[in-house]
Amino acid sequence: NRTSESRVVVLAGTARATLRIIAQRLLNSDPDLVLVCALHGKDACEALRTTLAHEAAFLLTRLEIEAIDTDSALLARACAERVAARHGNIDALVIDAKAFRKLPGAA
Repeated sequence: NRTSESRVVVLAGTARATLRIIAQRLLNSDPDLVLVCALHGKDACEALRTTLAHEAAFLLTRLEIEAIDTDSALLARACAERVAARHGNIDALVIDAKAFRKLPGAA
């Protein structure tokens, strides 16, 4: 989905209402933005995809959803490598840190 003018932003978190709102605002703010949501768990990915399909389906063409296992540094790195391989350059990273507070091992 990336063109030479596109910016790639990675949004990391869990499938909370806050993350959905951030995702929609980012996508609405820039028509050239490609948003990669790295969410903890496959259920979270499907929940975001389903919610946005109902609320703002037109945004899905510029949205990628990646499952990330934040309990494993190796699996988290593999997710980052997949995103980097597809896009080459990531312009910004937004972390919904509050979302990760309840995950095992989070400080």
